[in-house]
Amino acid sequence: MPHISKNRLKPFEEEKLKATLKIILAKINNKKDMDNFLKFLLSDTEQIMFSKRIAIAVLLKDGLSEVEIGDKLGVTRETVNRINLLMQIRGNGFETAISKLEQEKMLNEFKKFLSSLAKYSVRAASGRI
Repeated sequence: MPHISKNRLKPFEEEKLKATLKIILAKINNKKDMDNFLKFLLSDTEQIMFSKRIAIAVLLKDGLSEVEIGDKLGVTRETVNRINLLMQIRGNGFETAISKLEQEKMLNEFKKFLSSLAKYSVRAASGRI
């Protein structure tokens, strides 16, 4: 869980900060600028964590089980279950991400990549890479 300072801002101040972040993310319109921004904002681990959340959503939408998704992505069933719950209670945030991949004609390529992860993990588990 991320660390938040004990000295919290007032709710309206927090909302203003979050609104500014959303504007920045919405205005970055090329991969190079986004790469630079994400490298500044997030560690590699955090970037992987967020990327896996999107991958979990895609695989859940495709009907894979929690166990299958966990094996493919190296996450626990609890993590998959939490993302599934978030998809149900927080609305269509993941649908927006999936829609963006579809618009860029990248969704099928992403799904193929995710499928290849299972083949790799099976070979790695048996000592054949």
